[in-house]
Amino acid sequence: MTQSEIETERLIFIAVMKALSEQSTYLTGELKMKLKQDFNILVKHCDSLINDLECKLTDVQKEYIQEVTDVYHNITIELRKGANEKYKELSQIDK
Repeated sequence: MTQSEIETERLIFIAVMKALSEQSTYLTGELKMKLKQDFNILVKHCDSLINDLECKLTDVQKEYIQEVTDVYHNITIELRKGANEKYKELSQIDK
């Protein structure tokens, strides 16, 4: 890979971690015991890594990360809508 391609992959990776951290808020209070502990550690490490990496980025790179994070956010909204519709259909079939 070229240096430019590596940099792009790095920025996408940061955006994915941001999306994971954002998604974690939907599970607040839902996980129990060891799973909750492991999940919280994962999110904490992601947030720490994001902060460490972002402080070294230019404003243009930060804007790109935000754009990619927004794409992931929109994807999860559509996934959530689709899943909720599917669950609603299945619950009506079971009646």
